[in-house]
Amino acid sequence: MSIENLSGSAVAEKGGNVAEQELEQKMASAILAALKRELRDNAKNGKTMSAEEQDMMADRMEAAEMLATKAEEDSDIDALTEIPNRRAFNREVKREMALMERQRWDKKEEPNSQLGVFQIDLDHFKTVNDTYGHDAGDQYLKDMVASIQDVVRETDTFARPGGDELVVLMPGFNPNHAKVKGEELLEAVRNGSTVAKLSASIGFAIFRPGDTLETFLKRADERLYKAKAGGRDRFVGEEDDI
Repeated sequence: MSIENLSGSAVAEKGGNVAEQELEQKMASAILAALKRELRDNAKNGKTMSAEEQDMMADRMEAAEMLATKAEEDSDIDALTEIPNRRAFNREVKREMALMERQRWDKKEEPNSQLGVFQIDLDHFKTVNDTYGHDAGDQYLKDMVASIQDVVRETDTFARPGGDELVVLMPGFNPNHAKVKGEELLEAVRNGSTVAKLSASIGFAIFRPGDTLETFLKRADERLYKAKAGGRDRFVGEEDDI
């Protein structure tokens, strides 16, 4: 499909079902990948382009990048890892937070069934791209997702907000198990890929009554940075605030 045809598709429209969104996103990404491959092949074969051809290629690349970005913004799925993106994750957090508030008002709260979130940052991920190239970096991220999926539950929401950030939302979670789960996640990262052996910094937070999306995630994020400041390859939870 040409860029012109794609630009007239539902990529330019909000909404649509998930299957359609995924298809649109994959088409946009495929066009961008094809253009990049054409540039690599030209360079490899020593083919030079005229000034006019270079301008046309630059225009096509710009259009493809805009469409790929638009498709991802309109989608709920991260194109690379095929797990929920930031948009989908934030919506799910808000939904689970509303359920927790309703349980509190109905006096049905259970101390050992809380809403927890693990913020995960892959330590020194940039070195993979710098050392082995972006294709290797992409494969590393896919490997990490597959490895972490082995230690999260079907009821959890595992997402990639972007870059080297991953996040797991765990409803019905026992806060007393946070450290154990944090260690499981750390181990999943340490041994999750043959591309490179890296570690992760992880911060954890439990939802508190009155939390907004921002305050809830901010506590986990602050603990993630404590983990980084403490030397990386570690988990920082609620008890570490004391």
